[in-house]
Amino acid sequence: MLTPEERKFECVHCGFCCIALRIPVFSSDIRRIQIHLKLSPDEFVEDPPDYYDSERGWITNTNLRVLRQKHGQCIFRQENCQIYPFRPLACRLFPYSFVSKDNDIVLRLHKLADFCSGLFAGKDISIKNLHQIAQKIVDELKKNRNNHSEG
Repeated sequence: MLTPEERKFECVHCGFCCIALRIPVFSSDIRRIQIHLKLSPDEFVEDPPDYYDSERGWITNTNLRVLRQKHGQCIFRQENCQIYPFRPLACRLFPYSFVSKDNDIVLRLHKLADFCSGLFAGKDISIKNLHQIAQKIVDELKKNRNNHSEG
């Protein structure tokens, strides 16, 4: 459960998450980026590297693809995030994370949230919105697992 102070967040576009995390992407994320940027998926996603660290990533489902990196950061990070309005679900949730147990979603801070410059700043975030993003991630993970087990 998030404390009132932890609910204060506003992205300041510091880029920490673009550098520190390998961002997992779902098929809906890929389609959204494809539509807006007219790129083929191979231009911006790749399989997670063999050394993929689930502590630094945040989803341990290894059949997910991740956003490509260039020079140690997300390829869409230049001076600012080039895909911010249609960024992946994982980006939308950071600096928060969640656990899902028995169809219940419990929000919490991401393990690397302390390094996020926007945390504890800004206005109160919408818990309802975070729950909706987390639920979309749960749904995408289920769909991904089903597609993976059928393939």
